[in-house]
Amino acid sequence: QPFVMFQPNGRFWIPPALDKHAAAKEVAEAKLKEADILSRKEERKKLNEQRQFMTGRQLEHAKFGGISSASEGAAKLNDWEMAKFDELFRKKLCQSRESICNAMAFCFEKSGASKQISDLLKEALLEDGQEISPETRIARLFLLSDVLFNSQQPGVRNAYRYRDSIEQMAPEIFESLGKHG
Repeated sequence: QPFVMFQPNGRFWIPPALDKHAAAKEVAEAKLKEADILSRKEERKKLNEQRQFMTGRQLEHAKFGGISSASEGAAKLNDWEMAKFDELFRKKLCQSRESICNAMAFCFEKSGASKQISDLLKEALLEDGQEISPETRIARLFLLSDVLFNSQQPGVRNAYRYRDSIEQMAPEIFESLGKHG
């Protein structure tokens, strides 16, 4: 039906014919989208009801199997974590800030296994061979430096254990680096 858009004395506007098929399709799509949103909402609600919330201490117990091993820094990396460490440290580590940051973040996320990670860092820094470029050695040294610096920061559990480990292995590492310089 034609109608006046502007009152008074405006022009008449005649709307275009309605495409019933397109309108029905649009309504159906809106209903599907709404149903999908509601189903996701219900799914999240069910998951939240099932989820048991844990404190940080409870998460640590679950992750490391008890306080003693984690607080000693003697927890062990599982196979997946070892593969992740190998990928970050041996395959992706270069002198870019991003790669060093990713490797350092992994070290501090897994600080319950600080003894094992320190040993792995030491092994990698002491690796002897022509296939290891000076750039790779420098990147590994940057990582060691960043881990050492950030191990004094508060808020990261067991981070101080890296400082103790690095202090013990530093003479051997720098003697080895001196041979390659």
